[in-house]
Amino acid sequence: MALSDSADPPVFQRFLSKNGEPLASLPIKTCSESGKRYIFWSDIQNIFEDVVYLRDLDELIVLFMIGQDGELAMLIWEIELRERTGFKALVNGMDRCQMLDSLREWEKKLLRLDYENICWNMLPRSDHGWNFAASKLFIVLPSGLDSWINSDPSTHLFRFYYLCDLCKYDDSRKHVPQHPQHAHLSNHQGYDLNRPMEFFEVYGDYVLRVLRMVKRGYSDDRYEVPPLDTFKIFWDCSPDLTDNHLTEDNIVSLVNKAIEYLQDLSPPVWRTSLGLTFRQSVAIKSYLDVQDGDNAEGNLHRHIGSERHVSWVCQIHDQGSIIHDHLEKLTEFIDSLGGYVDRRQAMIKVELGSTSDAAQFCALLTNAEYTCDIVVKLNWKPTQRILLQLFHDISRTNTMALEIDGITSDIRNTQDLIRATVHRFSVRLRDDTDIIAVRLCNYPHQDEHCIYFRYFQLRVKSPPNQPVYDWVELRDELYKFVDVVSDTLHSAECRAASRDLQLALAAYGMPEIATITIYTETWNGVFDVKKATFLEVFSSHMGLPRIVTSTGSVRTLTGCLFDKESDQELHRFVNADNEMRELDIWTGGRDVLCQVEFIGRLRRSCDNPLRLTLSDITRDYRGRIVAQMTICAERRPLERHPVLEIDDAHDMSTSDQESAPEPPMTIDFSQWQRDHLLSPLSDYHASFLDMATQQHPSILTSFFLDVSSRSRHCLTFIKNIIARSSLEHLVVVCTSFDPCLSKSVAHILQNIPWSTLKSLVLTGDRINEWIQLWPRPIAPRLFCLQIQGTGSVTLDLSHSSTLFVHQIVVASPLVELGFENIQLLDGRDWLLLIEGMDMSLQENS
Repeated sequence: MALSDSADPPVFQRFLSKNGEPLASLPIKTCSESGKRYIFWSDIQNIFEDVVYLRDLDELIVLFMIGQDGELAMLIWEIELRERTGFKALVNGMDRCQMLDSLREWEKKLLRLDYENICWNMLPRSDHGWNFAASKLFIVLPSGLDSWINSDPSTHLFRFYYLCDLCKYDDSRKHVPQHPQHAHLSNHQGYDLNRPMEFFEVYGDYVLRVLRMVKRGYSDDRYEVPPLDTFKIFWDCSPDLTDNHLTEDNIVSLVNKAIEYLQDLSPPVWRTSLGLTFRQSVAIKSYLDVQDGDNAEGNLHRHIGSERHVSWVCQIHDQGSIIHDHLEKLTEFIDSLGGYVDRRQAMIKVELGSTSDAAQFCALLTNAEYTCDIVVKLNWKPTQRILLQLFHDISRTNTMALEIDGITSDIRNTQDLIRATVHRFSVRLRDDTDIIAVRLCNYPHQDEHCIYFRYFQLRVKSPPNQPVYDWVELRDELYKFVDVVSDTLHSAECRAASRDLQLALAAYGMPEIATITIYTETWNGVFDVKKATFLEVFSSHMGLPRIVTSTGSVRTLTGCLFDKESDQELHRFVNADNEMRELDIWTGGRDVLCQVEFIGRLRRSCDNPLRLTLSDITRDYRGRIVAQMTICAERRPLERHPVLEIDDAHDMSTSDQESAPEPPMTIDFSQWQRDHLLSPLSDYHASFLDMATQQHPSILTSFFLDVSSRSRHCLTFIKNIIARSSLEHLVVVCTSFDPCLSKSVAHILQNIPWSTLKSLVLTGDRINEWIQLWPRPIAPRLFCLQIQGTGSVTLDLSHSSTLFVHQIVVASPLVELGFENIQLLDGRDWLLLIEGMDMSLQENS
């Protein structure tokens, strides 16, 4: 269909508002082949973005045809032109009257679909966590029509009635099919409505929707509201309601009058958004005239369904979902502990005084199959294992919100590589349960509380006086905030997200959030909302928030170093960071000195003091800190150290300058727990260990002495390290070395602490040379001596070396003496050794 602009003066199609006011005019396209005039739907959408359909002057919906090119087009005046020339126009076999009838049917269908769509969207679906302070279904009707005068607002009095908003296919009620599964009036006489004009300004649109739903009826897979003319709305209503207020004779006229009043008061704008929020359902109660001794929920009971969907149902429907015998036992047990079960609010409050109380409570709760919110006060100091078991048992009961007060023990999880700020409850929330929120009151400090959601945790510095569901209402805002700060590369976006969150908190009347801890698969981060920056990040394999990677804006970083790749990632990050003040490294069984090279590189980016902590997370150490130090750029008068050159290829080398200046770095060791060294020391490692043992002597008990290819400075460091230590186990690798260093090696051997040494191993192919170099006299007290030759041939032990061994044997209470790949040159040497041994102590010979 080829369309073009006509050479004649253009013809426009006018568009008017419902009140007849002109809105816009659109030029009409003309088909070059047939001369027909069209308007395209896409052109109309360019003018009216939210247009759904059009009506003509007869209030009929205008239909559009699909052209050959797939475009929707409206044929202008086609039928009228044909009828004027005497032809009978037929479209799809229908004349004008039939088409008008078809259009009217289509209009009815569209209106019905529009109505059903609105009803569907105003009623919550199966999404977890829907909660209301009272029934989401209610009607507001005139108190009476006899005294009602349309022109006199003082006579416009209203009464408020709750409906049982039962979900008809709740799994927990499958065993009670005899009860009707539809909405109906609660068994309550209703409430006088205070400040009706103010109420209708806030809730008028929603009330009008519910009234239309009650009048016409509505049904879907979850809800059923019977039409008003069936009078099923009065199911199970007491005479107090039907005799004094509502009856089948007056309810229809009252509903019609209420609909008419609300339509005249403010023409409704039918939106497709959800109807009520939790906070709105709370605020409704402030408009109700609740008499003393009455409740503000219309005698309805809060019910948490199998999908954690909250309904407010009548007593009969609530009773149908309860195992009465087990619930009575649970109630009796809780009463005996000074707690209570609030059946109307679906809440349990209990005080537990011992581990047996906790176990019995969880067992009774599980047997009762009663879904509720739980508030627990701990009156004893449970262990971490007991606390986690308590949480695990409660999580299996479909509980929506859990609150615990009285935690005094440390329940942080270090064994799972999670920083102290990340609670083990967060792991349970993510892995084991669908609990929406967990709040720990007065934790970690008095007048603070932590609220745990599945993927983040809030820390609030104020008394926990807000209901947990006030925080649940903020989930959308919180998730939006978490998504932004987790993914952005720009600090400005973090600041804007923090500002928006603070405005939302103020609008909801909530206290300020101190920090939000975010949990992801690769990292956990503590974000300061006020400062709009990450305070602390934990990463298992150096995956970091993008904002931290791009700006280095974090003060504390914890990383696990398991391989060279993670080492390099951490090194690149530290070099780019200007704000970091604390770095924790978790190592999986790797020797602390394997990280020394990395520590040395920190000097290039260490403009400010940096506290470095090294922890061992193997099973034997379970996260124990093995070294903690503060690295400063300033110098401190320690012993002189060599200049350590670190090139870009990550190699370590040492200068032999005897008078080299000290490195421009000071390391203060606040902790040093590494008591063994089982690998050779490089020059730089020896320098680092020398600094550590200056501040923490006598810690080292096991040492691996290998001087091959070592500098004079390195040997000096080793001499100092051994002299300061209380060695118990020593392995000496007897290999060749530069003869110029013989004096330095002898000084090392002279400083061996024989008074504490219990085990000595001499290994290598130069054992004789090393023994000859060993200074005398010696005063050994060994329990174990091993002489191990290496190489492809048996090592011959000289007579002078045998005399050295004999001296050790005679002076020591040996229980183990071993020779491996060793041969004595003189047969009398064996007799000499045997005569010197106390054979009663020997295990091997």
